[in-house]
Amino acid sequence: MHAKIKAVHAKAKAVHAKIKTVHAKAITVFVKTKAAYVKTKAAYVKAKAVFVKTNAAYVKIKAVFVKANAANMKAIVAFVKANAVFV
Repeated sequence: MHAKIKAVHAKAKAVHAKIKTVHAKAITVFVKTKAAYVKTKAAYVKAKAVFVKTNAAYVKIKAVFVKANAANMKAIVAFVKANAVFV
């Protein structure tokens, strides 16, 4: 009976060793995945900062365009009025 218990115990120890190995591998994969995630997140933050700056520049350029377009419309209206004088 004692021999059977020892055999079962030996098998349990072997299974436990395999579980520990798999767990260690899983931890390694998790650490690598986490490191990749941190790098990706850092790149995303940098890209978002660039986007914010670019978007701000776009908004400024668009504002200039809107002003120029308004001035152009005023000039067209003035031209039409001046042209009406000659008709």
